[in-house]
Amino acid sequence: VGFLGFQESPYRLLSQARLLLMTSRWEGLPIALLEAMTLGVPAVISNCSEGIREAWQVLDENVGAAKPELCRWTSFGALINGVSQDQTTIDVWTLAIKRLLKDDKLYARCSEACGVRSEAYDIHRVVDIWEKELLTSD
Repeated sequence: VGFLGFQESPYRLLSQARLLLMTSRWEGLPIALLEAMTLGVPAVISNCSEGIREAWQVLDENVGAAKPELCRWTSFGALINGVSQDQTTIDVWTLAIKRLLKDDKLYARCSEACGVRSEAYDIHRVVDIWEKELLTSD
């Protein structure tokens, strides 16, 4: 693991990554996640925002659940509930990372799905949406 600070263009580095690991306690819509998805890099990521769930097309039935599942596999990787340092949570993260890196078929499916899903966030599509919503008067 290397901490490189701000990178003007992370694509050279991300294109060599096997997965994106994001253990955030809170995010909006993480650009790093979208950048990784664009390059077909699956993720193991904390379930910490509506933006992440939207990007991964996850309806969060766990909100308010008495005992939410700790790891949910999606088409794009693993969504983990919890970033605490207790052993159970650490084990869940560890197992998700190992599974994604060792299961070639799972990895390939997630990688392909990431690339396809990232197209929804293509700048040209987003500009079209913004122009329609912000510049038209109804």
